Amino acid sequence: MSEASVTESVANPKQKPRRSRIDIAQLLEQYEQMTQELSEADIAQHLDIPRTTLRHWRQRKESLPCSPVVADFFEHPDGIAFLHRLIITLHFVLSYQPHGLRGVMQMIQLSGLDIFVANSLGAQQAVAQPIEQKILSYGAEQREQAVAHRSQTPVKPISLIEDETFHPDICLVAMEAVSGYILVEQYAADRSADTWNKAVDESINELTMKVIQSTSDEAKGLISHAKHYEANHSPDLFHLLHEIAKTLFRRFSQKYSECQTELDSAQTRVNSWEDRIERQQTEQRGPGRPANHQPKLEQAQAVLDKKQRAFEQIARDYQQAKDELNGISSDYHLVDLQKGTGLPPEERIDLIRQRMERLKSLVYRYGLGDKVIASIEKAERLLPAMQQTLCFVTETMNTRLKELDLNEEITDAIHDQLIPALYLQRVAQRMTTAEKAQPIAATSQALLEPLRQSEHPIMSLPEQERAQIDAVANECADLFQRSSSAVEGRNGHLALWHHPLHRLSDERLSALTIVHNYHNAAGNDTPAQRLFQRPHDSLFAYLLNQVDLPRRPAQKRVKPDSKPVLAMAA
Repeated sequence: MSEASVTESVANPKQKPRRSRIDIAQLLEQYEQMTQELSEADIAQHLDIPRTTLRHWRQRKESLPCSPVVADFFEHPDGIAFLHRLIITLHFVLSYQPHGLRGVMQMIQLSGLDIFVANSLGAQQAVAQPIEQKILSYGAEQREQAVAHRSQTPVKPISLIEDETFHPDICLVAMEAVSGYILVEQYAADRSADTWNKAVDESINELTMKVIQSTSDEAKGLISHAKHYEANHSPDLFHLLHEIAKTLFRRFSQKYSECQTELDSAQTRVNSWEDRIERQQTEQRGPGRPANHQPKLEQAQAVLDKKQRAFEQIARDYQQAKDELNGISSDYHLVDLQKGTGLPPEERIDLIRQRMERLKSLVYRYGLGDKVIASIEKAERLLPAMQQTLCFVTETMNTRLKELDLNEEITDAIHDQLIPALYLQRVAQRMTTAEKAQPIAATSQALLEPLRQSEHPIMSLPEQERAQIDAVANECADLFQRSSSAVEGRNGHLALWHHPLHRLSDERLSALTIVHNYHNAAGNDTPAQRLFQRPHDSLFAYLLNQVDLPRRPAQKRVKPDSKPVLAMAA
């Protein structure tokens, strides 16, 4: 079918069937042909369409944000058929076919565009290569503009999230934590601190930025790299949780399965004795005293009850272990997620330490082994660095608030309400479900509401001063960085691009970095806009202006009929 089928209303059988887009286009075409001779009312009556519906179709077409010529084509039956073919082609090729140049060629062929542009591998390479070069040129131009812009502004403190990936060559990836802007993405001979220092220095020196924090795993080079900048090193919480979970739940699951098996076996024995007693009562008995199976059944039932209690206990303890691990993640935040209140860093870390001690108790109770204890103790070694990160955030936040030079009441309101509310907004946005996000967002809203009242002292400040408070509070809410998942995700994308090519050239890697920084398919602010706080030219529009269409297709040659291999010679 060239168009979506007409659907009937299930809720109301009397409702008229919905018209397809092609039907509407054909009716609009008839309407436009009749406008020279008939009034709108007469046309509506002739086509058996309400005037309001006809008017709505016409206004919808006229309001499309594109050239009238383009609108006329895509609202014409032929244009709709082409649009349908194009959309199905995109889904089919991008979702179920290989990518790269051959994927592009297949899209051009299936969409029917190969009658307008050459679709050979060479013709598409002649487009792909200029696109890559123009992306690099665009990136260089934007870099120059960013350097010029940053030279006129104060030094910007930034937090980095950093990681290394392997293709198998070492690839260093460093991203500014708040904006998501990739500052470093390059292959390197090694992953030493000196190599990291050189790569980051080359990226940020001209941009007048200062690294104040680095979030990463515990690689020695990355830790030394943070020390080079006298920056706080924030441990990646995922690695702590993963270190515990990978050994704890492997052994715990084995114990859980063993208890389940023992419970099933005990239930089978009880069922067996019950069956014997039932058969004894129903079958014809021979001479002699009947066997007494009741003690055996009672003994089997006692074993079953014991196994049932043991299984229920391990199920509760297994859930407790999961809750304790999730609790570590919930505890390691700038503020309490339910109340929005802060705790001194040492008290917050003590909560996490207590959870780890309870996990150890479970390990000892079930004899899960020394390896599990070792993994928990390895994670415990990160607690001082986690406490230092909380102290760093607290001290930096207090310094920034002191620079505002506000009275104590307003400063306390910013510290105790505004910053926690903004932080909770960020946490809520990262939650995987609305059920988890809603209570956190509600706490954030409850903290913000008093600050928005006209009688609050903050509202008496000049608008410019309130804007400055808002900016500083947002900076403070972004200070606490506990995860490097953004670069982990980027590494996954790089692996996908690397897989079909077997090697990413330096030019291709640089082009991919530029596209990440300066293009956002969702239409939101790009990482570059968020980092530099200024607009930039559209990357895609730049490519449209700089790269020409492929040449027209060559005239197809008539291929001679193939003959059987063993055909008789003439």
